[in-house]
Amino acid sequence: GVAIPNTSPDAPVSEVASTVLACGGSILYVAAAQDLARGEGLFDTFAPALERLLASRAEEAAAEGAESKAATTTALVVVVTGAKTQSDLDDAQSKFERAASLMLKSIVQPEHGGSASVLEDVFDRIEFVSPQTIDTSLDYLLCGIPGSGCEP
Repeated sequence: GVAIPNTSPDAPVSEVASTVLACGGSILYVAAAQDLARGEGLFDTFAPALERLLASRAEEAAAEGAESKAATTTALVVVVTGAKTQSDLDDAQSKFERAASLMLKSIVQPEHGGSASVLEDVFDRIEFVSPQTIDTSLDYLLCGIPGSGCEP
């Protein structure tokens, strides 16, 4: 099984950012199809959490004397509510990644350690799934992520 810290929908940004750090940078993110269509509200807490994650990595790299991200594997699993087909997921992925690249350009990023312009600069593994498949695929998706405790 997989244990995932879950902040409440009303959690302050600081709690969300702390949770992301406590999970080693791996995130299970639920995106509503309506928010993806509008492009609004997607990153109200996600953006500040990524700012903190990138700052934390830069601090760790500086402490180690290197300008690279920490040697951990991170995952972003995006659950797209309302997605019923692969086409729905592909469309949602395109919208999410486009919005995320705009968000990454607008957040504060560390001066040293490289900047992130796309999600692949932040996460080693990114998957988009529907609510119907998340139960059967979560263990697989997080396999290899520190702390997930899965067996290959």
